[in-house]
Amino acid sequence: MKQSILFFCLLVFLSCEKSTQEPEPEQPKNEVTINGNVFSTIDIGSQTWTSEGYFGSTGAGPYADGSWSYTIDRMKEIVPPAGWRIPTKADVEKLFKFAGATNGWTPLQETYGEYLNVPKPVTVTDHGTQFKAGNDVAIKLMAGPWEFINASNSLGFNAVLLEGKQAEFWCTDDGLTTFSFYTNAEEKAVVVIKHLPEINKQGSKYLYKKAGIRFVKDK
Repeated sequence: MKQSILFFCLLVFLSCEKSTQEPEPEQPKNEVTINGNVFSTIDIGSQTWTSEGYFGSTGAGPYADGSWSYTIDRMKEIVPPAGWRIPTKADVEKLFKFAGATNGWTPLQETYGEYLNVPKPVTVTDHGTQFKAGNDVAIKLMAGPWEFINASNSLGFNAVLLEGKQAEFWCTDDGLTTFSFYTNAEEKAVVVIKHLPEINKQGSKYLYKKAGIRFVKDK
């Protein structure tokens, strides 16, 4: 009888101890932790994006906004948390279309010259495709001081000027695929996805190219 009472008391004690344990704190809805660093996020349409550039120990930087740039090899080494990914060109196309883009993909002939720190620069012309949208789409996604435009950043993507007159980010499609924001006197503001499927066959010179990184997940 005494053993039964002791056993019952032990069960009560264990259940009480379990109920008093603090639950794991949930990450705020508008933040995500990636490799130990916290990044702000924003819901845009059916997607959730990080609203600031990635920074880590294997990149080059920092830029004025605190973000870093990465080569394509370094980009591929980054492992996002569950549910998140570095965007594909389809992800970015969905973002641009939500912002109002009605364009389609068109042929692209791009000539690449020297890159910083490339030991033996080469120039290669490669045929790819591009998805391009203009000022009315761009200003909804761009923030901060840009030449030729007043960026509204009304969708909260927060694309800020990173280098020169543009901000460029990686996509994870085969080849060399990036999406970028830039301004000029003629077009004012432009957003474009460029996909060069044969770029990796042209040699290692292009592995020196650097771009920023954003992350996306489906809502």
